[in-house]
Amino acid sequence: MLAQRVIRQITKDITTKFKDGGLTPTQLSDLMTSALGGTDAQGTWTWRMAYDLVQAAAVSAAEVDPGNPARTLDHLSALMDRLPTETRRSERQVQLQQFSTPLDLAWLAVCAARLTPSDVILEPSAGTGTLARLAGQSGARLILNELDDQRASLLQTVTGTTVNRHDAEFIADLLEAQPQPSVVIMNPPFASSVTRSDPTLAARHVFSALKALRPGGRLVAIVPPSVSAEKAGRLWHRICAMATPVLRLHLPRRAFRKMGVSVSTDLLVLDKTGAGQGGETPPQPCSDLAMALKLILARCPARPQMGGTEPTPVTRKVIAPKESMVQRTSRILLPGKNAHSAATTEPLAFTVFDAPRANPPVSDVYASYAPQRISIEGAQPHPSPLVESLAMGSVHPPAPADLPLALPKRLITEGLLSDAQLETILMAETAFNTDLPGKFTRDDAGALERRDDADGAKHYRQGYFLGDGTGCGKGRQVAGTILAGWLAGVG
Repeated sequence: MLAQRVIRQITKDITTKFKDGGLTPTQLSDLMTSALGGTDAQGTWTWRMAYDLVQAAAVSAAEVDPGNPARTLDHLSALMDRLPTETRRSERQVQLQQFSTPLDLAWLAVCAARLTPSDVILEPSAGTGTLARLAGQSGARLILNELDDQRASLLQTVTGTTVNRHDAEFIADLLEAQPQPSVVIMNPPFASSVTRSDPTLAARHVFSALKALRPGGRLVAIVPPSVSAEKAGRLWHRICAMATPVLRLHLPRRAFRKMGVSVSTDLLVLDKTGAGQGGETPPQPCSDLAMALKLILARCPARPQMGGTEPTPVTRKVIAPKESMVQRTSRILLPGKNAHSAATTEPLAFTVFDAPRANPPVSDVYASYAPQRISIEGAQPHPSPLVESLAMGSVHPPAPADLPLALPKRLITEGLLSDAQLETILMAETAFNTDLPGKFTRDDAGALERRDDADGAKHYRQGYFLGDGTGCGKGRQVAGTILAGWLAGVG
């Protein structure tokens, strides 16, 4: 991690190069080596670090004239031409989809937001700060979030603003209480994160950011075309239950050329105008960014009035139980006592493989995950991709015991519990039906001691440790395990 004074000096030197006419990769390498006392080959710095500093310096060199959006766009496009093309990539960059927003494209997003000094702007995946810093020139307050350590440190140095460190896919749930944003400007990862590859990831980021947005606010997002009714399906309908699509522009693939990638990209504008107002807006293809700017200025309306000048704070409600709920007594269904009448159940049938199936690697670090030792009859695959480290994948799991286990049929046939979640339930029940080796007594402090031959020594059942990460559905796994035991009559 670079010290703040080093960041400031390097970005100042890069900005000077821009004003002198441009920056070549060789000049950038020489500048980084001189400033840090070693080369990239020696491990003193990385090209990802250098490119991030270039992007931060480019914003410092930008000249923005809000009264003349077209001239500002021309200036920013010319400035982008002076930047070195990012031809070197790291595995983490690809994994986190760290393809930062080009200056000229960021300006389009800012114009579409129709910002005012009274706004509170959230940038959930702020990166090196291109979107946030251009938006901040309106005088609005910034709320910044960035998961990556190196980028968060750089962002805090160049903006002087505290940077949150949350997974932006869950930004609405993780932001601490503070003024609720009136505008969200974002360029989320398109299809990959720390934990998985997922074609719906950008839509999930948009959905979470919308939940954080103040009613009446505007969200402007640079997204893949898959964030649409045709591709995102049910998730898009959930987005439109909160917001109205105002404008969608198909941008030229070369918009990200300086970031070293050619990709289909849309500029999407949503107004959070309440439930039932959503739908789809016809996409407008744009041959270049100048055409996109003209469409934004002509078709992107001023923001709706939000009733009041001060953003409301985000609060978390604690709901107390009603008195009638506290006093009421309920009939309790005991385990094993008519429990099967609560739902139509069927035995959990599975086949054990003598030779475990292989899970193919998806990177140098991770392999995809699916049950290796068993195939569960009628089970559906997990709704999102699962991964495990290659090291863990090299150790084959044990086979579960053949237990008389039953669950409601629809949990399996409708995919309410996936094959991986059902595997967890089988392994947990196998552990619960197995005693630890030996017999145990308790000492005066209540701790267990193994004493096989002692009077009063007892057997104890095994437990099961569930260490799955985000996205595996641990709540359903735990609930399914409890339900399986309940239906089996285990008290």
